Amino acid sequence: MSFILLFRHDNGIDMLPLFLFLYSARNIEFKKIAKYTIILDLLLFFFVFISAKTGLIYDYVENGIRTRDYIGFRYSLLPQIIVFNITLLTIYLSNESPKRILIYLLLILLNYFTFKYTNSRLSFYQSIVLIIILLVFQKNNKLFYPKVLRFISIFSFIICGAISFYVTYNFNYLDKNQLKLNEILGGRLYYGNLSLKNYKISLWGNDVEYVGNGLLDTGKKNNSKYNYVDNFYLNMLEKYGGVYFVVFILLFTFSIIYAYKKDDKLLILILTFIATHGLIDDLILYLYYNTFYFAISYSVNDLNKYLDDRKRLKLEKKVTSI
Repeated sequence: MSFILLFRHDNGIDMLPLFLFLYSARNIEFKKIAKYTIILDLLLFFFVFISAKTGLIYDYVENGIRTRDYIGFRYSLLPQIIVFNITLLTIYLSNESPKRILIYLLLILLNYFTFKYTNSRLSFYQSIVLIIILLVFQKNNKLFYPKVLRFISIFSFIICGAISFYVTYNFNYLDKNQLKLNEILGGRLYYGNLSLKNYKISLWGNDVEYVGNGLLDTGKKNNSKYNYVDNFYLNMLEKYGGVYFVVFILLFTFSIIYAYKKDDKLLILILTFIATHGLIDDLILYLYYNTFYFAISYSVNDLNKYLDDRKRLKLEKKVTSI
């Protein structure tokens, strides 16, 4: 399902189809979307991998501080984020499965298999940490997730967005602690701060030209000056503008609030992991790497049903009173 529509936009106005697409999916059960996405993602992932390893397509290997095999994709992060998406969806679907432990072990193997080639740490580490949390704190299909932590999680996207902007905007390369943090984050604070200086924050976004480490459409390495902003929140704010940024943050926050009221602890935890993932990786912005956009549709649909039921009950009361 996540491969139906690919979104690669130059400015904010092109994000409108995404909202329309999500709204049109409001009557489709999220678990059904998740199921088909897992199947498609796995098939396409292994198709690209096998094609790369058999020489059908170009298999680029980056030799630097870390050796990173792109395994047929245009950048090493891409196969790992696909596996991360598969992991989150599978965990959500298998929550009540009697074979849950076996499924978790298979997910660990899949993540390690991909990490061995790509050396993409964030998605791999987050997947493993999430699985460990579930193995330790989930008993009899019930997740131990204290109410106070669930309440804080409601604001995870807002908190991560605020931290991203504050820390990056105030980055000072003369400060030893900040410089050390920048090194740990692979220079992300420096490039984010530089980008904030070069591009003004606008309501509808800018024609930002980011240059990353990925391959060009021709399959060749991009040798232009690197200036990519990996932070999801800053990336979206600069490219798509303040209006879309606020709308997205509020929609995801609404989804967590909905999950909180439904006592869907696992969905809250997964969305919180996605929020923190965005601190370092912007790929969760794209629908084909983040199927949990449909959690928004899922929430909106149930809200509509709730409002319709309230209208129906009010109408029935009026008829009864007459």
